[in-house]
Amino acid sequence: MQLRDFGKPVLLISLFAFSGAAASADVYTVRPGDNLTTIARRLGIPLQTLARKNPGLTTLQPGQKIQIPEGDSPSPRSASPSVKSRSNEKKRQADLRSRKLKAQLAQWVRYKKHLAREKALEDRNKKRIASANRKKRQLAEWKAYKKRLRLKQQLAEWKAYKKALAKKKLAVKEHERSAERKRTAALKRRQLRQWQAYLAKRQKMLAKARRERERREERSEKIVLKRGQYRRSLNELARAARETGNGGSESGGGRGLVRTALAYRGARYVFGASGNGAFDCSGFTRHVYRRVAGVSLPHSSREQYNYGRKVSRSDLKPGDLVFFHTDRPGISHVGIYMGDGKFVHAANPRRGVTTDSLNGGFYGSRLVGARRIRE
Repeated sequence: MQLRDFGKPVLLISLFAFSGAAASADVYTVRPGDNLTTIARRLGIPLQTLARKNPGLTTLQPGQKIQIPEGDSPSPRSASPSVKSRSNEKKRQADLRSRKLKAQLAQWVRYKKHLAREKALEDRNKKRIASANRKKRQLAEWKAYKKRLRLKQQLAEWKAYKKALAKKKLAVKEHERSAERKRTAALKRRQLRQWQAYLAKRQKMLAKARRERERREERSEKIVLKRGQYRRSLNELARAARETGNGGSESGGGRGLVRTALAYRGARYVFGASGNGAFDCSGFTRHVYRRVAGVSLPHSSREQYNYGRKVSRSDLKPGDLVFFHTDRPGISHVGIYMGDGKFVHAANPRRGVTTDSLNGGFYGSRLVGARRIRE
């Protein structure tokens, strides 16, 4: 219960308490910090008299009512007071009533101030609530505006992000294509280096194999022919070649080359071989020219094409080298021209050393050119 609920009736009763002369006692309202001693000192009455008026009172609470004796003498010995003592008692009581009236008036003033504070607090609360509501509305409007603005910004950012993402994807694809081209180029270069290294190693191996075969051929005494079913010593072949080709004439040297080449018909075809009963195409021509004419040709049809003098098809003579392209563009096969449009060569593993015609057929349409090694 607030002070305004009971303070006004108590104050009115206190204001009119002094008008009843027949009243036997007054009432005092305890304030914060009061005790019997301070109350007795404030009201100017003995402590014993106040304690006797309020027996059993040990503790005081703010707002508590206590009885104030009126008309009692301070002590039992003043039962027959003199005129002076009665005058003093009256003054004391008048002073006491004046102090009570002042206290009640101060209480009323405090009450009015309290009411004013309450009203001011209520007005402030109303203003605060109105201000809070206004701020809430403004905040809600601001949030809505910020949300719309944020949505616009997010939409613009999303469009910019999509555009940047598209550019990035294009850049990534271009980078990947460039990287793939670089990887492909690097792979091709690596494969080319590997192939070149392989070719160099193969050339070395072939050169070593050729040297080894040459040494074996020089040590060999006989050449075994598979299809001829006979054997002839290398010395006899060399002697026959020298007899037929001696003198260095154009016709005789060519015929000797042809007869020596025909002597090897039926020999086996072995890739990379150059004697000892087995040949490939360039190994066959190299072996015949070295044995008969003493000319050392390279073991390659492409390189043999660079030797001697170029002759046309109509000027071909026995002993000339004829070159073909068989399985790939460029020079890939070689043979020895016999005359009458025929030539002898190491054809393939199935046929071995044999003869074929230049007039039509497989080799007639694949003739590339001819070279004359001996004049």
